[in-house]
Amino acid sequence: MLKAMPKDSSFDEQMKELEQERKALSSVIRAMEEKNVFNFLSDEGLLPNYAFPEAGVSLKAILTRKKERVLASDTDDDGYERVTYEYSRSSSSAISEFAPDNSFYVGGHQLKIDQIDVNTSEPVDWRLCPNCNHAEPASTLHNTVACPVCGSNAWGDSGQIRRMLKVRTVYSTQPYEASQIGDESDDRSSKFYSKQMLVDVDEQHDIESGYQTTDGKLPFGYEFVRKATLREINFGESDNIGTRMKVAGREDIRNGFRLCRFCGKVQPRSQQAKAKHTSICKAAKKDFKDTFEECMFLYREFVSEAIRILIPATSMDTNRTKMESFSAAIMLGLKKHFGSVEHLRFTVMDAPVQDAEYRKQYLVIYDSVPGGTGYLKELTVTPDSLMDIFDLSLQEFVRSKLNAARAMTAV
Repeated sequence: MLKAMPKDSSFDEQMKELEQERKALSSVIRAMEEKNVFNFLSDEGLLPNYAFPEAGVSLKAILTRKKERVLASDTDDDGYERVTYEYSRSSSSAISEFAPDNSFYVGGHQLKIDQIDVNTSEPVDWRLCPNCNHAEPASTLHNTVACPVCGSNAWGDSGQIRRMLKVRTVYSTQPYEASQIGDESDDRSSKFYSKQMLVDVDEQHDIESGYQTTDGKLPFGYEFVRKATLREINFGESDNIGTRMKVAGREDIRNGFRLCRFCGKVQPRSQQAKAKHTSICKAAKKDFKDTFEECMFLYREFVSEAIRILIPATSMDTNRTKMESFSAAIMLGLKKHFGSVEHLRFTVMDAPVQDAEYRKQYLVIYDSVPGGTGYLKELTVTPDSLMDIFDLSLQEFVRSKLNAARAMTAV
């Protein structure tokens, strides 16, 4: 089609860009065709009778370099070759490592994420509660006045609706030479993001069992949640300047990511900088309105088993050190009881208390395998099951202290 158009000063440059993109896409298609079918089905969790980890995210890197030798007989050769690499990461890692404009370091290359696939997973508008962990796609809502879980009237604010994307594939396209780095640490840079894990629980239907203390001195208890929705959101790079937004009781600057809504190219943070598009993006040739997603959030979501442990303290008198010590103690007991527990993770959530300024805090142990593996359910079969984990942890702690004391005495 372009060849039939009148030739002008930009004709050769446009033809070169389109040809490069055609060859790059061809290399990606070849890599997809070579992938083993069973590996694909496993990654997607489609094989029956198996519990697979959460589906990962793929990075497709397309590096262009000049050929050392070009045959004169090959009239269709532009003198460049495309080297294609593909890497996968779990969603829990990829939500940061494969974030827009971040760099992924592997095999002596710095692969900068410059495009997000907005076709395999389309952006969706979500309404996020400012008071609790609940969230829903805006298109499914019937009540926009108050939160259906905590009753917050701020639920209806238009500022609580944000566009979010569950990433499946990202791209890095750059010259081969520009991607090469040395082994020195100075060549690597890290980005930090504003992230939050939301634990959405239907307390009427999904809490299967629970226990609590009855002596009245300190509130303590725990409950088994057979189906908790865990939703981790990347709100963009950490910054001191930008748009403040309150989610689940926590107010923070949440600037999101800026992308082209048509091709997914990552845009410069400054709106005065030149926009970036692929050569076939329709926004690159025409003056479209609403071309960019100005504040896109990334998220991952899965449903699994969880245990919520009520911390015997409120949000007003708990600090990070105490919480991490408590988590480490439970993990120690779990390892002594089960052995391998790498699939069990921790997060902290708090919940509003009606007519009170403080908030209840929970330590949530969740199974990172969607659907759960049954480990956590075993811990709530009897009232003493989880308490036995605390006893194991205490015994191991005392044993380590005694061994350390004996070692000091021997010296």
